[in-house]
Amino acid sequence: MLALLTSLASAADTDVFEHVRDQDGCAIAMRPPSHAEGAAMRAECSWPDVDPVHLVDLLSQYDRYPDLVFPIDEARVVREDGERSLVYQRQSMIGIADREVLLWIGRVDEGDATTFSWSVAADEPLDLRPGAIRTPKNTGFWRVEPLDGGSRVVHEIALDAGGSIPAWIVNLVRTRSFAKIMSDVRACAVAP
Repeated sequence: MLALLTSLASAADTDVFEHVRDQDGCAIAMRPPSHAEGAAMRAECSWPDVDPVHLVDLLSQYDRYPDLVFPIDEARVVREDGERSLVYQRQSMIGIADREVLLWIGRVDEGDATTFSWSVAADEPLDLRPGAIRTPKNTGFWRVEPLDGGSRVVHEIALDAGGSIPAWIVNLVRTRSFAKIMSDVRACAVAP
């Protein structure tokens, strides 16, 4: 019964996402800012050339995210707390102030699938660098599971970077940058 409810909830949630583009084995979709939970991006990918075990290993190394996700310039594990990690990230994009955030990231293994999910650690103190802005919202997940010798990957992120960001940069992130992140992750996962 729980599995049925979960799949129905997932199907209902998928309905609010509008397809934006297909790229590099991924269907990229967007949830509009007018949604009650705010804007979000989702990629559902079939990557026949990506070993799921290798990809899970890469995603487990939170301090390596600057190698995987291009806006992240710095990442480090601040501390471990049971089954979750407190992770610092600094994101940089040309034309806007750096964004800094502390995230609680957890890993859940369910059968052959592994999910890494995160949310902002709003109650944790963070000494910002001069000029940086603390990111008020950053929630999401990576889900990796085997698919016909490769990987099925779902990545979703809902982000409010805080501060003022020109609309053209927001639109660029929502259309092209998210797809680039997915292509970059795939390239890292197939690299020897």
